[in-house]
Amino acid sequence: MDIVYGDKIYIESQSMKVQGKANDIYKRYGKEWKIRALGNGNWLLTKKSDVLIKGVSHRDEILERYHKTSLTRSLFERYCHDIETGKVVV
Repeated sequence: MDIVYGDKIYIESQSMKVQGKANDIYKRYGKEWKIRALGNGNWLLTKKSDVLIKGVSHRDEILERYHKTSLTRSLFERYCHDIETGKVVV
């Protein structure tokens, strides 16, 4: 579920399992999803969480600023608070 905070959008990580042939899976999902084979034609697709501000990803900037490796909802909220208080300028 996406969370909207003014012009900032937090997109939660996603995962899903699909079945099919490798060519079909990579052709359909390869640009947006990380794909991992589970065996017997089963695949696990994952997407990392992201923060969009005016349509531009700020994921790497946020992780670097707070020295974190995963982007969580609470880290997004902290970033929004820091923007509001002037600690961060976007």
